[in-house]
Amino acid sequence: MPNRDLAQNIIDLVLDVGLSCNDYGYELDDRYFDLNGRERFALEHTDPYAEGFMTNVHPRGQCAGEYCTIHNRSNHHLRHWRQHWRGDRGIMERIDPLTGIGHPDLDSPWPNDSYEWIHGCDGGCALPVYPNDVDKEDQ
Repeated sequence: MPNRDLAQNIIDLVLDVGLSCNDYGYELDDRYFDLNGRERFALEHTDPYAEGFMTNVHPRGQCAGEYCTIHNRSNHHLRHWRQHWRGDRGIMERIDPLTGIGHPDLDSPWPNDSYEWIHGCDGGCALPVYPNDVDKEDQ
């Protein structure tokens, strides 16, 4: 028989810090954790409970000071499009809400001449300067 006092103490602690719990894990503000306490990430403009969470993501400090598709998104013109992880290519995309075409997320870490930017484009992602280059020009 589980210890009811211990269970109630855990419930009280969860409520005190604003952590909510469901069958899948825990939520604290915009951060998600599985039932074992490992952090997982919801993609922008998606329902993580319907489409899944990102797990096994690089540590938050690894991309500190740089734009990142998970930890530090810039305010680029595709930002309001939903994110989609392409497991077959290992890249993050933004999905055009009008055409359904995926475009590489502009916060991806590749240089402008990388083959990773190649995609079936309809022109929706055209941007004269990529966010990562703006930072380089400021230095």
